[in-house]
Amino acid sequence: RAAAAQHLKDLQLDVDQTAERLAEHEAKLARDQAKYDFDSQQAESARAAELETLRRIDTQRAILADIEDRQREKKCNAVGAASGGGGNRTTSTTVDTDNRASTKANASGPLVLFAADKKGGKTDKEKECERLAEQHAQVELDLAHDQDQLQVIRQDRNRYEGYVRDDSEQLIQDEQTVTQDKRDLADA
Repeated sequence: RAAAAQHLKDLQLDVDQTAERLAEHEAKLARDQAKYDFDSQQAESARAAELETLRRIDTQRAILADIEDRQREKKCNAVGAASGGGGNRTTSTTVDTDNRASTKANASGPLVLFAADKKGGKTDKEKECERLAEQHAQVELDLAHDQDQLQVIRQDRNRYEGYVRDDSEQLIQDEQTVTQDKRDLADA
C-alpha cells in the first residue's frame, strides 16, 4: 500500500511538472508569436516604404530628364557660358553607384554661373535658364535625399526579414515542444 501511494505521488508529481513545463512553453510560444507578428509588420512596412521611395526616385529622374530636355531646347548651356563670363565654368561631381555624376555636372555648372551673375539686365532666356537650373538642382537634392533614405529603408527591410526568418524557425521549435509536452501530459 505504501508503495502504491508513493507511486501515485510520483505520477502526480510527473503530471504537475509536465503541466508546468507545458504552461511555460505555451507562454514562450505566445511571446515568440507576438515577436514574429511585430517583425512581420515591420518588414511589410519597410517593403511598402521601399516601393514608395523607388516610385519617388523614378518620378524625380523623369523630372530631371524633362528639365534637361527643356534646357537643351532653350540652349541653356550656351546661354550660361555667355552670361557667366566665359569658359571658367567648373563642375564638381562625385561618382556614386546610381550614376548621378552626369546629371550633377549638367546642373552644377549653370548654378555656379547663375549664382555669380547677379548683375541686372538678364534676358528672358537667361532668366528661364536660371529657373530651370534651380529646379534641376532642387530635384537633384531631393533625389539624393531619397536615395540615401532608400539605403536605410533597405537595411531595415533586410534586418526585419532576417528577424522574421529567425522568428519563424523559433515558432516551429516552440510548436514542436508544446506538442511534445501535450503528448507527455497525456501519457502521464
